[in-house]
Amino acid sequence: MRLEFRMDEFHSTLDYFRKAYRDNHDYLVFPPNRQEYTGYEINCFQTYFFAQKKAEGMQLGELEPLIIAMNKAIRELKEPSERVAVEYEPKNHLIMQEENVEFLKNNVKYLGFGEQISEDMVKQINAGNPEFTLETSSIHWDKTIDYKLHFRQSEETGRYFFNRYEAKLTDPDADKVLNQTFYIQKGKGFTAKEAYNLLEGRFVHKEMLNKENEKYTAHMKLDFDQTDDRGNFKFVRYSEAYGYKLEDTLAKVPIKEMQDADAREQLIKSLDRGNLQMVTIDTGDHLGRYYITPDPVKGLNMFDEKFKAVDPKDLGLNLRFKRNLGETEKEKVESKSETQGKVQKQAEQPAQKQDKKQKMKVS
Repeated sequence: MRLEFRMDEFHSTLDYFRKAYRDNHDYLVFPPNRQEYTGYEINCFQTYFFAQKKAEGMQLGELEPLIIAMNKAIRELKEPSERVAVEYEPKNHLIMQEENVEFLKNNVKYLGFGEQISEDMVKQINAGNPEFTLETSSIHWDKTIDYKLHFRQSEETGRYFFNRYEAKLTDPDADKVLNQTFYIQKGKGFTAKEAYNLLEGRFVHKEMLNKENEKYTAHMKLDFDQTDDRGNFKFVRYSEAYGYKLEDTLAKVPIKEMQDADAREQLIKSLDRGNLQMVTIDTGDHLGRYYITPDPVKGLNMFDEKFKAVDPKDLGLNLRFKRNLGETEKEKVESKSETQGKVQKQAEQPAQKQDKKQKMKVS
């Protein structure tokens, strides 16, 4: 859109915007379709939350792009004029909200919570609720797992965040209920199915971020004997340096599904997610269908079709591998509810700004 400013007040208006920006005002609200602007009609706000409250019937945008556009306009002005035309394309609050919603919908889809959760989430956001929870459940092997997803709007940016969900696994046969909170970091984290597998006591192979924001990959499981001060189970992990490699272990087992490249790839991906996967094993002496799941200590956990545990040695299988004893075999991971809870608060805050004088070149 084109904004025209009076030349005799252009520089003072630009100076006002620069000062507002240095004072951490990132958003602006102004009446649309004015013939000319003096600057007095344009209000600046530090947070999207407060800007949005004043945006009814007005145009809402970001301040920094306007300052850049005004700098460009005055540099390119070749002849004296009573007005300076500035080409400015603000992202109005509707577009910003649409982008935010689309990002969250992708997160919910990636984490495996389904279309209904996405639809309910959009309804809550459109209703303007600053904080809400959504619930869903699924059944696996006659066990019910309930999820409660937490959404919150940041007062700083106006954006909504999905930073954690609670999972509750109920086993009616064992008369047992397990609860765990899983945290989402930058849209990534344990999926709904992976949460179920972890609560079932299985390993999940996952790329995670440590406290220094560095990526690492490990086989992880919940330690049901230890909880943190919030009641969350701590994690046990076996990093890549430990020496366990699922693909190498599977290569020691005559699994028919491993003979096809595509089937092998799908099998490894499924096992990495912690799934209990059925395969056909033919040792020559033994032919049968077995459920398998990774175990960095034993190589694999195996069960027959009635879910009775099977010792790989009984099938003549040797799943031993070389452990790197120079590395810690078993590492207790610091409580995720504490470290990722800090990440949650950081994610809701805008990125730390550089010195505005360095961030933006002004003329």
